[in-house]
Amino acid sequence: MEGPPGAMFQIGMLVLNVVFVFVYVLFRQGIPGKNAAVKGLVFGLCVWAVGTLPGMLAIHTFMTVASTVVVYWTISGLVDALLKGLIVALIYGE
Repeated sequence: MEGPPGAMFQIGMLVLNVVFVFVYVLFRQGIPGKNAAVKGLVFGLCVWAVGTLPGMLAIHTFMTVASTVVVYWTISGLVDALLKGLIVALIYGE
């Protein structure tokens, strides 16, 4: 598929974010938390634990990447997941 450089990456990220929202909507009643903000943060933390941590462990184990970079990527993934969870939860409410 032809297009501007990075277009497929952007489309892929859009699809992943739509899936993120659908999964939140599917599970929002079962996510623990007193209000929407806490539920969003808990969901973001769960997504980070299941999605980012295993990937970072694999990168650290199987690739020659500086440990500092892996730590930065892991922290960046945590912040990203928490913010996405918070935004989605605040949009959908309780």
